[in-house]
Amino acid sequence: MTSGTPVNRDWVYVLQDGTIVIEWEEGTLQDVQTGDFLRVGAFGHPVQDSELERLRLNGRIEKYDARIVYLRALPEFKRKTIE
Repeated sequence: MTSGTPVNRDWVYVLQDGTIVIEWEEGTLQDVQTGDFLRVGAFGHPVQDSELERLRLNGRIEKYDARIVYLRALPEFKRKTIE
């Protein structure tokens, strides 16, 4: 059984500056390496197997296939609470 959080591979891509991100929703990107949240970033290209393999070797993802990337824990997005 695979551990890690499965996300659609289409949500993972590379920005023009080389940062590999997950787009959780429009305008909310998360750097897979650092866990930092970004509001903007210029699309570069779809993530390649070689880039995912580097993330796997660095311990940021568990595994990947043609459709799914299995992420290790990343920091959660801080949302405002209803008071």
